[in-house]
Amino acid sequence: MIVVKEGLELAGLGRGLMGRCATFDLTDACPLRCGHCYFYARPAGQGALPPAVYLARLEKLRAAHELSTALWLGGEPLLQPELLLAATAVFPRNAVVTSGLLPIPRELKAGVLVSIDGLEPEHDRLRGRGTYRRVLRRLGELRGRPFALQLTLTALTLGALDGLERLKEETGCSGVLVGFFTGREPSPFAIGAAARSRAVDRLLELAASVPGLLLNPPASLELLRRRGALAAACAYRRGDLAFDVRLERKLPCAYGGAADCRTCGCAVLAVRGSMRQGDPSSAELLRALFQVPGRA
Repeated sequence: MIVVKEGLELAGLGRGLMGRCATFDLTDACPLRCGHCYFYARPAGQGALPPAVYLARLEKLRAAHELSTALWLGGEPLLQPELLLAATAVFPRNAVVTSGLLPIPRELKAGVLVSIDGLEPEHDRLRGRGTYRRVLRRLGELRGRPFALQLTLTALTLGALDGLERLKEETGCSGVLVGFFTGREPSPFAIGAAARSRAVDRLLELAASVPGLLLNPPASLELLRRRGALAAACAYRRGDLAFDVRLERKLPCAYGGAADCRTCGCAVLAVRGSMRQGDPSSAELLRALFQVPGRA
């Protein structure tokens, strides 16, 4: 058994990296309305499909596009736990992004990324009073199951970097995956080029001084430094796909119409990009995050 970072097990080494990956919006519902969320920055769609129809179309998409890895988004995927369990069974590798406000099924065979914005002041500022404490209570129910935090830095929450060690301690996570706000400008959440570069410098310092805190490999952080650099390494330009709640294609990526490739700060795409550039630690992290069945 190989262990990458703390508590994230690396499995399926014989499968050959990740194969072709797709992101799926499982639902368009969410208990929150975060101001910086890309999902509600666009007009409402036509609504979700019935579960049986969704699963039937999902099987066809997997076969047609030879997909082997799925990242489950929303909305909040855990609002549809039965559908999520059935959908993750379709793919060899899965990961789920959640707000952390709802129960995480013990039988879920997927990596778990809990979206958080920093310690209580930063998180509650963007997600509503009391949400941080609610997330802590829910994470306390996991009873030893590994999970990671996904933190998206905005202009309003750059101070969250100074609290990452405490954040890991309070949540019990395996590590923190940090990205930057991706959205169209002007926006109060957008981070300027100089501030973004300074934030990457700080993240590299933390990675060197506090082993196991950050999940971002250094090579992926360098892809996040300069705005626009990630676009050239984007996995969606090399075959990855994104689908909405009706399983229609989203372009250019999971962000859909809210995307601005010049400001892309997606941490997962950065790790995908550095993996494609030959960084072995990026490949190991992705294998660990996207869990295979039987490795809950």
